Amino acid sequence: MELIEDYAKTILAARQKKGISQDELAQRVGESISTLKAIEAGRQKPTEKTIRGLERELDISLLEPLGTVPIKSRAAGTEAGPTLGDRVIVKRKVSQKSRRDTTV
Repeated sequence: MELIEDYAKTILAARQKKGISQDELAQRVGESISTLKAIEAGRQKPTEKTIRGLERELDISLLEPLGTVPIKSRAAGTEAGPTLGDRVIVKRKVSQKSRRDTTV
């Protein structure tokens, strides 16, 4: 999960909408007023603990999910190389010392 780009504006707007002062919000999330002011100004990124507190108190989401990687399907009859489902057999090269030991 990654912090949304406009986290400062989102926090400020949500706090104002709820009618909560910066001092009150800082107390609720366990941060100092100066830290909360820096976060709302976009000068400081909130810690994970602060993010959770802000999301809980303001009913907002500050984290965006990481993008998922699309699964590519192969068309019938095309070869694109081995996949995880393919079985690969690897032969180990026998060392010369092992050969000597087995021939004696």
